[in-house]
Amino acid sequence: KEFFTKKGNPVGFAATNQRIQGFYVDAGFLSTSKTLAPPTLAYLQGASQATTTVSKPAFSSAQAVRAAAESADAGTLFSYSFQFPATMADLKWNDYQDVFHTIHEKVSRYGGAVVQLRGHADNFFYNFVSMKRAKGDTTYKRRVNGAFQTFPLPQAEEILNSANKLSYSRAFSVKRAYAQFLREFHNISSQEMDLSRFDVKGMGVGDPVHRNPKSPQERMANMRGEVIIIGVESELPLEFGMDDLQ
Repeated sequence: KEFFTKKGNPVGFAATNQRIQGFYVDAGFLSTSKTLAPPTLAYLQGASQATTTVSKPAFSSAQAVRAAAESADAGTLFSYSFQFPATMADLKWNDYQDVFHTIHEKVSRYGGAVVQLRGHADNFFYNFVSMKRAKGDTTYKRRVNGAFQTFPLPQAEEILNSANKLSYSRAFSVKRAYAQFLREFHNISSQEMDLSRFDVKGMGVGDPVHRNPKSPQERMANMRGEVIIIGVESELPLEFGMDDLQ
C-alpha cells in the first residue's frame, strides 16, 4: 500500500516511475516523460482506513547498531562529509537538500542498513599544546588584536575532552537535521520516525583527514561530520545454499 499511496516515498510508485522514464528519455527511447496514475486495486481503496502499526527496531540496542556497522561484512552504500566552522556544530538540512534526499532514499530502500554519524574536531591546537608540553613549557603566546599575549598552557587532556564533546555535537547535529528534514519536508511526526538505526560517534581529534594540518584549508577539512550508510548482510538470495558458502 505504501508503494502506491505514500506521498514523497523515495522508493514508491511515483519516484520509481520518474527514475525509469528519466532513463528512457536520456537514452532516446522517449521524447518526454509522462505521469502515470497508480492502479486502482481493491485493496488500495481501504488504504486510508488501514491501521497504522509501528515497526519494531531492526536492532535491539545502540550497541547492536554499532556492532553491525563495524562488522567485517558491512559495506558502505553512501558517505558524505559536512564541513563546520571552528567551534561550531550547527547544521541545517535546507543547505544540503540533495544530500538529505539521498540519505532518506538509501535508508528507505535498504531495510538492513545502518547509519553511522561520525563527528570530528581539528587537531591543530592539540598538536601545538602537546609539542609545548613535551618541551616543558607552561605558557604560550597568542596573537590578540595584532599583539601577542601570554596565556597559561592548558592540559592536553582538557583539549581532548573539549574536542570529544564538540565532535559528538557535530555528529548529533546531522541526526537532528535529518529528523527536521523528515518533519518539514515529508510531514513525518516524531512518533512515526524510526531513528533506531542511527549510531552517533564523537571521534574527537583521533581520526583527522590531515594529521599535521599546515593551512586553513587542511584544518577546515578536519572540522567535519560524516554520514556513512552501511549495508549489513542479513539475507541471501534463495538460490544460495550451503554449497555456495565457505
